[in-house]
Amino acid sequence: PGPGHRASIAIGAAVLGLWAVGQALGGLDGLRPELADVPSLVRPGFVARIEGGRGFAAQLFPGHLAALLAMALPLTLDRSSSTLWSRARWVVMGAIVAGIVATRSPVGVGLAVLAVLVASGGGSRRWLVPGLVGGVAAVGIVFLRPELLRLQPLVDRWDNWWAALWVWWQQPV
Repeated sequence: PGPGHRASIAIGAAVLGLWAVGQALGGLDGLRPELADVPSLVRPGFVARIEGGRGFAAQLFPGHLAALLAMALPLTLDRSSSTLWSRARWVVMGAIVAGIVATRSPVGVGLAVLAVLVASGGGSRRWLVPGLVGGVAAVGIVFLRPELLRLQPLVDRWDNWWAALWVWWQQPV
């Protein structure tokens, strides 16, 4: 796609990001009275979504939105467009990043950092700012979601990585 198409996709993603921010800031609370009309079979999922406080916009899960926004983030790095886009892209980038934070998805933060690194060429110093921003965002996500440190799948992966490192240190070849 051309520069105009990339900007349109990035702007659409920014709208989803702002939608997620609105949801995370309590925009879902107004749906509580409507839960009476939701079929009882799917009502627990809706209640969990409202009580979770994580933005998901129109996606099924917050992590899905985070991945979508992370894929759109490099489109804001396009400098080949008009002067208007060169100014507006920072606002669009901010809305996308805010949406990723609203999902509170550590995977989304990791994907966003990776996407920006790949899109920027990954030079020796080019990774520094995205890496630092990503690191701060990841710490912020864990601060916002301390239960991540107790989720069994993450605990199991952490143990597996430490076991793999131990094996490597014992027998590196």
